[in-house]
Order: sequence, then structure tokens, then C-alpha cells
Amino acid sequence: RGLVASEAIRAGELLLREPPYAAVLYHSDECGHSDECGRRYSTAAPSGALLAVRVLLRASAAELRAAADGALGPGSAYRRVHALQTHAEAQPAPRLSLLRLHAHLGWRVFGPALAARGHTEATLFHHLMQVQTNVFAVTTLVADAGDGSGVAPLRHVRVGEALYSRACLLNHSCEPNANVAFDGATLELRAAAPLAIGQAVLTSYGPQVGHEPLRARRAKLLNGYFFRC
Repeated sequence: RGLVASEAIRAGELLLREPPYAAVLYHSDECGHSDECGRRYSTAAPSGALLAVRVLLRASAAELRAAADGALGPGSAYRRVHALQTHAEAQPAPRLSLLRLHAHLGWRVFGPALAARGHTEATLFHHLMQVQTNVFAVTTLVADAGDGSGVAPLRHVRVGEALYSRACLLNHSCEPNANVAFDGATLELRAAAPLAIGQAVLTSYGPQVGHEPLRARRAKLLNGYFFRC
């Protein structure tokens, strides 16, 4: 799994612009508490469970059965989401127990609506495991108060989390050749360096060269994403 360049690409070029398959915006004061807003249900279930619920609310029971049988076409967004890794065999038992609890909490709140569409608590748990290693933190740039020099520092503020059926296929590098940014909840992927035809498009899952030593980067990736970089 992964994304590769299908043509020669220059640094700075837009590679992908993708709206979320499902999102929870939990820091959105001006959203009017729409269906995407996590605050409406913030006390009902953890945000990861809400995101898994939204995946199932978007996918029909027919799509779910077709994905399990391998009958969905290659262009299906839900097929890509359903096929994301859960890492169930690698996740420690205490974490799996907590995820089962979160799935149960989500099912207590949304179970009737999901069951009416043919879904089960087990399917909710499946997608909740996927969320742990495939979710993107949606961020926005916020300007801090200036010091009177006419220049204000910018910082990234996390405003939500989302799943993207194509961007979730991106693999990690501690020296990435592509960067992710957000326009609202829409993900934009741009080349950080020239890419040759067939070259893997790589972004950082967090740890990067120059920010943390090798041992710390490897520990974070192994604990959070279950692979050794």
C-alpha cells in the first residue's frame, strides 16, 4: 500500500486535494454544531468512536457486505477505508480493552441508528481500531499576538480529526518528500521536493529528522503505528 508519483513532479506542486471520508471537528466554535461537530456528542463517546460511527453512517450495509466479500470496485472510497489495517494483532491488550469500551459506549448512543442500517458493534470496533493508526489531525494556523515588530508568529492548532480514503495510503518517512496542510477539513498534499516517476510519496507521521533523535522517533512510531522505521 502507498502512493507513488505517476509523472515527474516539481517541488511545491499540489499532489492531492481530498475532502474527508469522515471527520469530527471538536474545536469549531463557528460551525453551528453541524453533523461534523464533535461538541454535540462530546460527552456521549470519545472522538475516535464518533469518527468510526461517522464512517458507518456514510457506508451502507450493502457496501459493508460487498467490501467484506471483495466485491466493491477499485474506485470505491469505502473499499479503501475498509481495507485499512487495524493492527489488531500488534495492539497491546490494555489498549484493545479500552477500544472495546469506546466502541461499546459509541454503540450505546448510536447503536439503534447503526443497527437499522445493518451494522453491528463488531464492525464499529473494526473501524475504531483502524482510526488509531490512520486518523489525521486536522489543524489550522493561528497567529499569536505580535510583539510590536509587525510580525506575528504562527502556530498549528488541532481542530479535529478525520479519515481520508486516499491520503490514508501515505507511508511514513522521517525525511518526507511531501507535506500535508488543511483548507478547513479538506486535506492538501504538496511535494516538498522534486519527485521522479514511480517514486514513493512519503509524509511524516510526526517524528522527523532534526526534531528528535533516532531512538525517540523509532519508539514513537513503534508504539503508535506498530512498525520499526
